[in-house]
Amino acid sequence: MAKKILNYDPIQKKTTYFHGGNDGQHYVSVEQNTDNILKLAKDKSIDYKPYSLTGNTQKHQQHVAELPANLYFDLVEKLGDPKHNKKAWARWLNNPDNKFFRTGGGNI
Repeated sequence: MAKKILNYDPIQKKTTYFHGGNDGQHYVSVEQNTDNILKLAKDKSIDYKPYSLTGNTQKHQQHVAELPANLYFDLVEKLGDPKHNKKAWARWLNNPDNKFFRTGGGNI
């Protein structure tokens, strides 16, 4: 069975497909073009300034990564909520294979 488009989200550049496998099962898959997300992460990484939080009493958070929505929800399923499993998320973000999503320097 050929892939059939179920939905296309032009904002996230995400396409949802319906297709059948060789085993007789039916599947739904999601594909997302991440070029713009990776470019945004790279641009933010270039603009990153070490120690930008030092001495600034009004800035309490720092952007550390830019993830596609479908990858984020896959990771939530595997690792749990970032608020409740910070160590696993930090390991994933610090992994060199995932450096393209990082927006700053150093380790988390």
